[in-house]
Amino acid sequence: GHLRPAAELRAALALDALRVMPGARSPFRDAPLASDAHRWRMTELGCAEFPGLTPDDRELRRGGLSYAIETLESLRAEYPAAALVLIVGADAASGLERWHRWPHHLELAHIVQLSRPGCEAPVPGWARARVCAGAAGLRAERAGRFLPFTVSPQRVSSTDIRVRLAKKESVAGLVPEAVRVYIENNHLYGA
Repeated sequence: GHLRPAAELRAALALDALRVMPGARSPFRDAPLASDAHRWRMTELGCAEFPGLTPDDRELRRGGLSYAIETLESLRAEYPAAALVLIVGADAASGLERWHRWPHHLELAHIVQLSRPGCEAPVPGWARARVCAGAAGLRAERAGRFLPFTVSPQRVSSTDIRVRLAKKESVAGLVPEAVRVYIENNHLYGA
C-alpha cells in the first residue's frame, strides 16, 4: 500500500530517487508492533521488488522520536543543491501544522500530498499559495512548493493486513512475496 503509490509517484514526477524510510517512533502514534530490525528488513525486501525505491534507515539509526524535519535536514546536508520532495498522505498534510518545527519543512523540501481516488483531500490552508502544477513546478525550485497527487486505487491497508495476519488469513498478493514469507517465518503480527 505504500510501495506501489511510491513507485507510481516516482515515475509520474520523474524523480531521480525515492527513499523509503521506516520511522523509529512517531510522536502521533503508538509504538510499532514489529521491532525496528524486522521493519527494516521488510523495507529492504519490499523495495527490492520496486526499482527506483531505495530503503533508507537513517530514522531508525537516529532512534527516539522520528521528526521529519531532522530527516530533511540530514538529506539537505547530503544534497545541498537538489530539489527534495517530502511525500505525505492527505491525513498527514492536513495536520502538518502540529509537526515539530513545521514551517521549516518548506524551507528544506517540497511537499507532495498523496490522496486515493474518491478520497481526494482539499489543499490545506497553509499550502494554498504554494501549489504548483506537476513535476515542472517542483523542479523550478529546491523547496517550498506543494503538489496534490492522486494515486491509483490500492486494495490494501496496513491495518487490514495486520488483522488478516492475526486471524491467520493469507496476505498473498497484498504485500510483496518476500515480505509475506519474512512475516510468516518470523511469526510477526500473529502470523
